[in-house]
Amino acid sequence: THYNTLQHTATHCICIRHSWGRHPSFSGAGGMNLKVTEDGSKAAIAVFRNVSINSRGDVLSKSSDCMGCQFYVKGCFREDALGNLRFPSSLAQYDEVISLASRHHGFFHFFAEALIRIPMVKTMLISKPSAKVLVTRSLTVAKGQGANWKMPAGFWEVFQLPVLTLLGVASDRVVHTSLHARMLYLPEPVSCFGQTPLGYQNLHTLLRARISVTTRPPTTCTIVVIDRSSRNATKQWRSSRVITNHHALVSALSSITGCQVVEHHEGLTLIQQLAVFYNANVVVGPHGAALALLLACRKDTFVLEFHTAHGMTPLCFMHLALSLQLNYQGRIVPKADHGKSMALPDDLIQDAVEVVRAHVQPQISNVPTQAQEHEGVSSSQQESEARANHSHGGKKEPKNDGG
Repeated sequence: THYNTLQHTATHCICIRHSWGRHPSFSGAGGMNLKVTEDGSKAAIAVFRNVSINSRGDVLSKSSDCMGCQFYVKGCFREDALGNLRFPSSLAQYDEVISLASRHHGFFHFFAEALIRIPMVKTMLISKPSAKVLVTRSLTVAKGQGANWKMPAGFWEVFQLPVLTLLGVASDRVVHTSLHARMLYLPEPVSCFGQTPLGYQNLHTLLRARISVTTRPPTTCTIVVIDRSSRNATKQWRSSRVITNHHALVSALSSITGCQVVEHHEGLTLIQQLAVFYNANVVVGPHGAALALLLACRKDTFVLEFHTAHGMTPLCFMHLALSLQLNYQGRIVPKADHGKSMALPDDLIQDAVEVVRAHVQPQISNVPTQAQEHEGVSSSQQESEARANHSHGGKKEPKNDGG
């Protein structure tokens, strides 16, 4: 129905679901062509000619075959109603633009609705080095001011640009305002909480490959506990799902023999935060944006998420964990509200200790300590020397002093 509307009445359409990839040869109004992505997955890349695009990813065609056609991108948190798209009279002009723009705000949604599309255009980013990359800059407010679904000042510089750079999108290629493009490449947008397991897996593979370059592998069992009290959040959400007895939880988990407890907090740089999750055997924490960093975890990492009993609690992180083949369990905190702080009952803390201990015990004996690693290196060196001596009849070669 949407495609018929687009082709026959030439008004506007909403880009929907995964039907894009089932029409790789489709050519419609506005000079739009659809291509299946390089890995043959169902997602597709739309190619527009001579269009304007705003910072939220909505496209207005200026092509002669569909002057004025409008294409609305999917995503969360639409502030404006569908209608006539308005653009400034003067727009920056670019030859080629790859759009990751979408209607999102915040940490999780940037990963799940914008960055998740980077693997679709990974080859294109390399083959078109001069192409600009359009990214939605999350709305921000000054620290301490209350505003619904807006991020603290500095979010763009501290989070969005660094993670783009990590994934191979240099900051000098990034634009975030409305523009005009001669050629626009639009990887399939992701609807709000509509991520596919394949999309998550492709981003997970790319992200872990980039993190591994600068991160040492773990040498001991590591339990990561998320501390939401350190968040640089807006006033309205600063206390939401903060565990008031967080230190009691950390103390209890620290009693598990053979494991170290590492607290995750926003005082770390983005790369440090990703490294914490990259090395985790276990992640424990309340429902919240930090769980988006599960994208850096290894397969079979154990995840324990605390849900609230009242208010909205989407199961997006369960979906993320299962998509990445992580071990997931959730617990409901009695009387807890989505927008308020919460205290974990003693029996829930004890339950957390027991389920975490049951998961890590089989692994502890398999994680080498630094001493064991050194022992292993020494043994290998001894074995190499023994083989060398054996090849020379048990006689050591004389040292060459350069004479």
